[in-house]
Amino acid sequence: MTYLCLFLDDDVMDTIVIETNRYAEQTLGRHLNDRSRYSVLGASDSGRYLAFSSIFVLQGIIQKPQQCWYWNNIRILETPILER
Repeated sequence: MTYLCLFLDDDVMDTIVIETNRYAEQTLGRHLNDRSRYSVLGASDSGRYLAFSSIFVLQGIIQKPQQCWYWNNIRILETPILER
């Protein structure tokens, strides 16, 4: 995350978070019901965005043939750094 912070200053991250929340409110806000899995997410903030972006960077460095393998708990396939 430290390297990502070098490229994304606070102003850029704040703008991304504001626009992400606005988009979510416009598109998901009117279609959600109480049982929707999206209703428990809540608004994004810069910490959540930074963690999300860091996962994408790590997935570019640690490449696996299937997306689900990044979250696998089988010892030979697991990616321990993503659990943090």
